[in-house]
Amino acid sequence: MIMLSLVKQFLEQDCDAGVRQKLLTEINKHGTVKTDVVREFNFNRFNVHLDFRNGSARLEDELDTSEAGSCTVPIADFSSALNEHRPQR
Repeated sequence: MIMLSLVKQFLEQDCDAGVRQKLLTEINKHGTVKTDVVREFNFNRFNVHLDFRNGSARLEDELDTSEAGSCTVPIADFSSALNEHRPQR
C-alpha cells in the first residue's frame, strides 16, 4: 500500500527525534478540534502538510513527483505512527 510505504519511508529517512517532536507538538497543540489551520513543514526529503480543518496529513516525497510520491492520511493515524516511532538518531 503506497500510503503506508510513504509514511514508513518518511519515518525511516526524515523523522529524527527533533522532527518527531516538532510534528507531535503541532498536532497536540490543535488536538482533535477542527480548526481552520494548515501547517507546512519541509524536511530533507519529505514535505508534511497538516490540515487541521480536514483532519488530514499529506506527505510529499521530493524525489518522486509521480502520484505515488504523495499520500494523505488521517492526522490521528499519522500521530499514532509518530508516537510509535523511536528514532535511532
